[in-house]
Amino acid sequence: MRQFTAFVKKEWMEQVRSGRLWLLMILFVLFGVLSPALAKMTPWMFEMMGDTLKEQGLSIGKIEVTAFTSWQQYYKNSFMLLLVPAVLFSGSVTGEYQKGTLIPVLTKGVSPGIVIAAKWIVQMVTWSICYGLAFGITWAYTAYFWDNGKVSHWFSAGMCIYLLGCWVIALLLAGSVFLKSGMSVLLFAGGITAGCYFPGMIPQIAEWLPTRLMSAESLLNGAASPEDFGKAVLVTCVTGILLFICAVTGIRRKRV
Repeated sequence: MRQFTAFVKKEWMEQVRSGRLWLLMILFVLFGVLSPALAKMTPWMFEMMGDTLKEQGLSIGKIEVTAFTSWQQYYKNSFMLLLVPAVLFSGSVTGEYQKGTLIPVLTKGVSPGIVIAAKWIVQMVTWSICYGLAFGITWAYTAYFWDNGKVSHWFSAGMCIYLLGCWVIALLLAGSVFLKSGMSVLLFAGGITAGCYFPGMIPQIAEWLPTRLMSAESLLNGAASPEDFGKAVLVTCVTGILLFICAVTGIRRKRV
């Protein structure tokens, strides 16, 4: 337990000292502000474009902005919410092997499972804090300008993206154990994620895929219900656990 606590502290301090934590927090705060800000500015932007469009024979009716518009903007940015931490976390294990900082630790008898578990915990905490900031700021501004109560299942939709982020972290950890560079890990995770979209074109298969969670926006207008995502949530949780086990097993068998 002491070794695990020590590694968690080490990983956390590395996140802080390297600036990754602060960079992520700043970016996610910006993401949180951006969605309601763009929604609020939409009528003004169309008004500014009105004269130009009239000269081209186009007319714009009254633009109505609601809480739904703000949350739509949020989910349009959800890909970036997943991509930015993925880029920063992709070299968490491979970087240590390249620097030679992990090998002495493992050769001194420290359990490889402890190393992976500590990295996973710190990355999950970092993701949770940053995602909570983006989601909370969007919710607060949307509630201030409009009414969140008129949007269906906004919390369930947000949790779908959060869960997908947890799955991506497990995917990156598993790839980091077997691959040699952060770029190859990122390509591996991107390839697996992209690979889910092709079978996802078949509705009967799509409802079981983790990437189904990216379509959580359909919850906002009542086009889908939280129960429609139950199978995808189940598969995401199970495969996330399996990926973590794969990472622990892989690093134990890795030659140092």
